[in-house]
Amino acid sequence: MPTERFLIANMQSGEVSNPDAWLIMDDAWFRLENVHTWRGKVIKRIGAQEMDTSQAMAIRQQFTRLRIKIGTTDAAGVFNAAMAVNVPGVIQDISGQMFSAGVEMYTVQAKSVAAAPATMISTGTGIPVYYTNGANAGKFSLTAAPALTDVYFYPTLPVMALPSYQIAAVNVEQLVAFDTQFAYVYTTGAGWNILGPVPPAGGSGLWSGSDSDFHWTTNWRGATGAEYLLFVVNGVVADQIQYWNGTLWTKFSPVYDTVTGFVIRTAKIVIPFKGRLLLMNTIEQTAAGD
Repeated sequence: MPTERFLIANMQSGEVSNPDAWLIMDDAWFRLENVHTWRGKVIKRIGAQEMDTSQAMAIRQQFTRLRIKIGTTDAAGVFNAAMAVNVPGVIQDISGQMFSAGVEMYTVQAKSVAAAPATMISTGTGIPVYYTNGANAGKFSLTAAPALTDVYFYPTLPVMALPSYQIAAVNVEQLVAFDTQFAYVYTTGAGWNILGPVPPAGGSGLWSGSDSDFHWTTNWRGATGAEYLLFVVNGVVADQIQYWNGTLWTKFSPVYDTVTGFVIRTAKIVIPFKGRLLLMNTIEQTAAGD
């Protein structure tokens, strides 16, 4: 029986849906599910799992979500019922924001009108009050919750970057995350929490960009070669260039001219190159403005 030549080589096609299935090339598919072609190979879609699977199933999701610790309930399970706590940052007035106290989760179902509290869904018996409008906007209180338990706020904002911060003293990299307002750090066993002081405390790093103003970061030396700083830009003038020194956030406006006030306001990219820290796509202040 005669043999035929068959070329064994990288695939040149992937999913092809514009012609009928019987008309597509031999190395093409009319439908791909949970796979894709890359560099001539078929690659399975990468799966996902919770970041800390050692936690109980009921609270495992809390260790994956970006969150901010805003206080602790008292022995009666009360969280500042007399004087509600200000939630950090600018309140987005969106449904879906969350709070937690132990195993109990509280989800904002509908934003408030005037001075009325927002409608919330609770998984437990705690009674939350959260104002997203009116004179008490941004305040949260809780009663009948688990006693002596940390209370967390989940902003549920778009994630804008997932870089690492190099701690030079111990040669360890910390996983850091940014959303459109806050910076967070991940700790095994404790999950996510805000990186630095809780706003509006001094030295807290706040951002004001939209969901298209992505963060760009790099680690670079500080005052000494043994110190590393995490420099961050997002191209938003109000946010400036900021760096994290392991304790506090500092806004940074480097001078580029001898004329007073001629500074670099922000940039789109920050990257080290041959002993220098380069800023690219900069916005600079001149006598005429930015």
